[in-house]
Amino acid sequence: MKLKVSLLALMMSLTLVGCANQSTTTETKKDNNQVQENIDSPKDNATDDNNKTDDTQKEDENKDKEQTENTQDKKEEPKKNLNGQEDKKEEKSETTDFKIYTAKEEDTDKIVEFETIKIKNSASKEEKINQLISALKDDYFKDDVQMVLQSIDNNGIATVNLVDQQKWAKHFAGSTGGAISQAAIIETLLQRDYQGDWIKGVKVLVDGSDEEVFDHAPFIDVFYR
Repeated sequence: MKLKVSLLALMMSLTLVGCANQSTTTETKKDNNQVQENIDSPKDNATDDNNKTDDTQKEDENKDKEQTENTQDKKEEPKKNLNGQEDKKEEKSETTDFKIYTAKEEDTDKIVEFETIKIKNSASKEEKINQLISALKDDYFKDDVQMVLQSIDNNGIATVNLVDQQKWAKHFAGSTGGAISQAAIIETLLQRDYQGDWIKGVKVLVDGSDEEVFDHAPFIDVFYR
């Protein structure tokens, strides 16, 4: 009887130990699976994070590209005034075109342009007139005749002196020659088309005298613009 009880107790102990071992094994497997999942999960999460980061970077790049294009378009777009018209900035030139004039040989009453010279805007009125005188002597009359600006009075009348009557005489020979030479001097100095600050008239002297010297080119009166 005692032997049977002992065997029964032994069997029950073995059964309990087996169940405990099986339970422990099952728990261990669960723990191992959980650990494996935890190990695998960061990779998946990292992959998801990387994908999100790439998408975010692409979105940011697209936004930056659009912003850059919009900025360039704004820079290239011309400014418009209130009337919707493009504003054009006029570049101010440092020089102005002045004309050397003469008269046509077949019609001395018709004034025509002989040439154009550029004169700095910063030059004074006297300097501009002297440059016109130089152009007349060097380019038009083409010899050693002398023409001198003597003064510009308070009324805006410029007085010029033709030095050495004998040298000037050849330019005033005959009615046609005299009219053309007179027109060249007077019209060039008056610059009727010039819109800036200018003289109001010209008085021509010959060797310092206002008496009539050349038969076909009287210089007694003042020539006004």
